[in-house]
Amino acid sequence: MPQPFSILSPRPSSDIKSDAKRMFVLGLVIFAGFAAVSVQMLRLAMKDRRQPSIARLDATANHFSRPDIVDRRGRLLATDVGLPTLIADPSAIHRVDEVIERLSPIFPGLDNEQTRKALANSRSKYALLRRSVSPAIAERIHAMGLPGIHFQYESRRGYPAGRVAGHVLGAVNGSNHGTLGIERFLNDDPGISRVHGARVNAATPLRLSIDMSAQFAVEQELTTALKLYKAEAASAIILDADTGEIVTAASVPGVDPSETSELLDRKRRNRFADNVYELGSVFKPLTIAMALETGVATAGSKIDVSGPLKFGRFTIRDPERRVKRLSLTHVLVYSSNVASGILAGVTGAKRQKAFLSKLGLTDAVDPPDVKTAPPKLPDFWGRAATATIGYGHGISVSPLQFAVASASLVNGGYRVRPTFLAVAREKAVNRTKRVLKQSTSDLIRRMLRENVRVGTGKLAAVKGYDVGGKTGTADLARQGKYDGKSVITSFLAAFPMHAPRYIVFSTLYDPMPGQNKKHRSAAKNAAPLTGEIIKRVAPLLGVQPRPKG
Repeated sequence: MPQPFSILSPRPSSDIKSDAKRMFVLGLVIFAGFAAVSVQMLRLAMKDRRQPSIARLDATANHFSRPDIVDRRGRLLATDVGLPTLIADPSAIHRVDEVIERLSPIFPGLDNEQTRKALANSRSKYALLRRSVSPAIAERIHAMGLPGIHFQYESRRGYPAGRVAGHVLGAVNGSNHGTLGIERFLNDDPGISRVHGARVNAATPLRLSIDMSAQFAVEQELTTALKLYKAEAASAIILDADTGEIVTAASVPGVDPSETSELLDRKRRNRFADNVYELGSVFKPLTIAMALETGVATAGSKIDVSGPLKFGRFTIRDPERRVKRLSLTHVLVYSSNVASGILAGVTGAKRQKAFLSKLGLTDAVDPPDVKTAPPKLPDFWGRAATATIGYGHGISVSPLQFAVASASLVNGGYRVRPTFLAVAREKAVNRTKRVLKQSTSDLIRRMLRENVRVGTGKLAAVKGYDVGGKTGTADLARQGKYDGKSVITSFLAAFPMHAPRYIVFSTLYDPMPGQNKKHRSAAKNAAPLTGEIIKRVAPLLGVQPRPKG
């Protein structure tokens, strides 16, 4: 009789082997399935991540972190600031119109059609909506809880002093890359790096020759003069006559480097470097120096100004005939066009051009950190052009270029290389390149001082500072033409004249419009403006007034 089946009964070995084989196969199938699923998930994950990653990198790969810019005393002029950038993930946005409707009141200038097109692309993972959003607006948008709308932080350029030295600093673009001024020069700094997001730049700051306190004071004085003389614009340069350092460079109306609209406004253009002008009688000290250097005149020469100069249909006259013969000092003090034309004419076009070239007035100023518009030279440099250039007409240069060229008149005869970078005084730039004899420089200094004592520059006098200088008034061209109503007035100054340290060159563009030109002369406006600038700035630069006696 067969025994009943029991679970405790031993099983045949053949059955056990068969079960083991089935379990092994089943495990292998399950492992293979999991492996396939894992590989597919990894592949999809890599694919999904690659697309947005590329989009984000494309959006930020050209973003730059920039070193700080400081003035000569280490005070901050420009720095990177981390600000939110508004971005979107279009693949996560289902109601595009709602997003646009919510964002439009916050950003009135938002291009709705372009934004709609970007957000409707559901295959995209990244869309840039607005850079440099203020923290307050970012918080407001965040509170809306809009799906697919996010923020990422990027380094943006900040200018703590606002418009102070705005034209000097220049500007950066949306990628924090310099496009104008010192910011453009800074592009080659080794401290600049490509970054993702906002990072603190620990590189050594770029130290400028600009003195922020003096710059602020000059801009204030120019703004005051703008209102006082009803001028279209004004500019001023202060240059270290020994080192070539530009201590201040201002043009008003000024610009805020962070405001693109101001940088594009022609009324706010950089007049001290980006435009050229006929500057008038401020050229006369150069003409006298040229006559001395070429042997055309000596310190004791007398110039016959009893009659006008004639060149074909052109006649050169002096506004007021005081005496028939003028010493070189009186040529400057009386600002004689006739005498200056005679000196230039005897020197000749070839030697005049060579002399101006030696001073750096026939080519644009072009070191890496300082750029000016190229000068405008006469098409035909003949006898008439030579004579008129002698008193500052027929040649157009930028105010900065003229200030640089004038340094050699008072610093012992050395040409300087202009720079916006701080220079150790014992390492003066190009201080060894002599372009004038010491005796010529000494004589010009005495003449300039005399002109402020008793001549056209009397209103530039500042007690205790021995100011020397020369006025200049010239017709101002409008779109290449002269209307006879607009003038440009300027004053070239140096101080203190017993040991000249600084050149000051101030310019007013179309002061007192509509009034008689005699009442709009540089002696009445540019000279007193320069005096006010020196009065404000000299103590800031550490120049103490001379004691009486």
